Amino acid sequence: MLCRLNAVPSGSYLALTHPTMEVHREAMEEALRTWNESGAPPMTMRDRQGLVRFFDGLELLEPGVVTCSQWRPEAGDKITVEVTQYGGVGRKP
Repeated sequence: MLCRLNAVPSGSYLALTHPTMEVHREAMEEALRTWNESGAPPMTMRDRQGLVRFFDGLELLEPGVVTCSQWRPEAGDKITVEVTQYGGVGRKP
């Protein structure tokens, strides 16, 4: 991924979110099947490691690649629902 970031200056950020089947697998399998049968552009799922690789060569901001519901919640917030997407932000050194 770093070669694609050669055109952006140092200090730039990359923010990504991506759907996963690692959370709520059965519901996501059904949603994926329905979506891909609809004629829309096909959707591909990635696991956490599949998304982490996009940040190679970048400084991954805390808390790293986590489900979007866990990305920087307000202090004291209790996370009660895990969303079916991972997200992360990296900074080009």
